[in-house]
Amino acid sequence: MDGSEECWLSIYTHNMKQTLIQKLIEQLTQNTKELDTYIEKERAGAMQAPGRMESRYDSEKQEASYRANTLMERKALIIQTIQTITEYAKNLPEKSDIVEIGALITTQDTTDKKRIYFILPTAEGEPLQDPNIKELILVLSPQSPIFPHIHKKKKGDTYEFNGKTYTIIDVQ
Repeated sequence: MDGSEECWLSIYTHNMKQTLIQKLIEQLTQNTKELDTYIEKERAGAMQAPGRMESRYDSEKQEASYRANTLMERKALIIQTIQTITEYAKNLPEKSDIVEIGALITTQDTTDKKRIYFILPTAEGEPLQDPNIKELILVLSPQSPIFPHIHKKKKGDTYEFNGKTYTIIDVQ
């Protein structure tokens, strides 16, 4: 591969990563909107449920309030994740030769099953779909259980996770 092809591939990869980050932010934003709906339902349920003064055995009001608070905490975490990823995207590395934050990697197990991971500072476990890639892309973070097994690895390196051996077949 000559220098111009390598430069073009680097730009393409960087743009693809930015697109994936945008999709992730859109997904997370949609999640917060859905949580708003659930929070409002729980709050309404808490307002309508009989209080302790009306029925000493009915704890629905308190339980609904707890559920609403839990949903609000989840929403706050998602908003924090969106902010972290938005800030990180401003300094997203163009290309990576090792598995680190910002890398898009493809692994393959001994049965030739491929998995694609996008390493970001947070949002682990979020699935992403790119129309140009048939496999599902899963977001990993340094907090993901698999991360210590793949961190600093390069294309061609192998690692073990949950009793299976995988090979890193691409790092971008």
